[in-house]
Amino acid sequence: MTKTEKFAVMTLGKRIQILREGKGLTMTKLAQLVGISQAQISYYERDLQSPGFDVMMKLIKVLETTPEYLAFGESSELDEAIAKVKSLPEKEQSLVLQFLNWRIALETSHTN
Repeated sequence: MTKTEKFAVMTLGKRIQILREGKGLTMTKLAQLVGISQAQISYYERDLQSPGFDVMMKLIKVLETTPEYLAFGESSELDEAIAKVKSLPEKEQSLVLQFLNWRIALETSHTN
């Protein structure tokens, strides 16, 4: 089972929990960043309630994910790689970006 398939069979609440823990956030901290109560985050993670549109959009932003990934567990390999890069320290993110820019420039120069 691929990582994407594993996330797809998980509930929305479980994906929220895994993303939150992956960012090293407590329920309380995530709630503060989203502007809701810790109890509400707990309800979502236990699948007792589902977030509305506004809260979903805030969760997507704070958890640095995509709507497809959070809502349905679907993501591309590129989405997963981008999420991993975003979790790196800023200096390492910069190195990855420099490499990508170099590689894109190299590819562009070969096709022109």
